Amino acid sequence: MGKWKKVPLKNLTTLMVDGDWVESKDQSTEGIRLVQTGNIGEGEYLDKPKRAKYISEKTFIYLSCTEVFGGDVLVSRLPSPVGRACILPQSNTRMVTAVDCTVIRFDKARCLSKYFVYFSMTILYQYEVAKHIAGSTRVRISRKNLETVRVPLPSLEIQEQIAQTLDTTSELLSMRQQQLAELDNLIKSTFYYMFGDPVGNEKGWKVIQLADCLSIVGGYAFKSTDFSNEGIPIIKIGNINSGTFHDKGISFWNYDKKFDKYLLYPNDIVISLTGTVGKDDYANVCIL
Repeated sequence: MGKWKKVPLKNLTTLMVDGDWVESKDQSTEGIRLVQTGNIGEGEYLDKPKRAKYISEKTFIYLSCTEVFGGDVLVSRLPSPVGRACILPQSNTRMVTAVDCTVIRFDKARCLSKYFVYFSMTILYQYEVAKHIAGSTRVRISRKNLETVRVPLPSLEIQEQIAQTLDTTSELLSMRQQQLAELDNLIKSTFYYMFGDPVGNEKGWKVIQLADCLSIVGGYAFKSTDFSNEGIPIIKIGNINSGTFHDKGISFWNYDKKFDKYLLYPNDIVISLTGTVGKDDYANVCIL
């Protein structure tokens, strides 16, 4: 994206305003839908109908709310991550949005909404946003600073090509995820067919404690000050996710022989004890 001119976000829009300050006392159980930061995913709108909030027509008029429409781009100025964006889907329901959401309507002669949303999912965009984040207890970006975020601007034709290519990629990933989910269900049903209900144990399998057939070693309680930029990789809870090992965000430490009992080997099973308890994974990493 470096070859294209970078333009401040504000210069690509016909409208860029924050949502409305709607307090809990202003909300109702029906009426005009209130879209909040929790409805803005990374590149996708998260409907969450069971948590839907509304305001009445009377409140809409009293607060002089800005109505949002399908096709508008919503950007969350709060984490996580700050600056994530989505396109509001078409709906028969009238909608407004909360103050920590920024509403963007792009100048269609300059920038395509879908192109921007895909750009908002890149490291370059995250770097631009990070330069303007403020706050200690709860970080955020102001709308004024968001307006200055620079967007690489190819021609509309190239924007369309990029969006179509990434649409196809997203569809393929979605299909792949569905296949994996179906495979996971197949594995579970096969296990159930072979071994039966592990709780009822109607097949009369011998039951023993896990410690009787495994060598179990707890992890070492590292402090953040123990970490370094090189050395032996440290596997943390964030690297264990639903049966898959993720090597992103790996930390390191300088090897000390007294920690030999904590070393991991290929095919060791790692189970988290905090967070989402019980996520298991074959580490498949040899730490020497």
